[in-house]
Amino acid sequence: DIEIKGTQDLPVSIVSKNNGKSFGVLAIFGKEKAANVLIDNLKINGGSEASLEGVRYLGQISIHNANVKIFNSIIEGSNSDDGINIRDSKVLISNSIFKNNSADQIDLDFCFGEVNKNIFLISKNNKTKVDFNGDGLDLSGSKIKISDNKFSGFLDKALSIGEESKALINKDRKST
Repeated sequence: DIEIKGTQDLPVSIVSKNNGKSFGVLAIFGKEKAANVLIDNLKINGGSEASLEGVRYLGQISIHNANVKIFNSIIEGSNSDDGINIRDSKVLISNSIFKNNSADQIDLDFCFGEVNKNIFLISKNNKTKVDFNGDGLDLSGSKIKISDNKFSGFLDKALSIGEESKALINKDRKST
């Protein structure tokens, strides 16, 4: 289990301090039982991906087999496939910003839950090498309620709902 709790005035910050080199990955894996993950007011920037004990972690935040709650956070500048990658988990992701990660902003594989009131953004004026064909929110084998999110800057897909996923979408907006 892990609890990361900052405040609006004093968020928890995880950044690379090594001259622009990636710091690796914040990996959480519930092995015998689902881990409980609470992330509130986190700013993370400059991670990548890693392999550990035969498991590949594809996002600067990678969570497997967990009950995940993420609020009021900024996930940006990942040098990995995903800004955040969550697998086999129950999720509630709300009031957060996902921006300028190198490919997908969020990738949810075999998850169920809700993603609401978030901002997904790719900006041409950023320091990270960004694939403008990446997805804002990528679902695979998931059942997700998606509402009141804003997507901006994506050339291909803001939402990618595939591989037997089911999504209920309400009031999401894509801007140019």
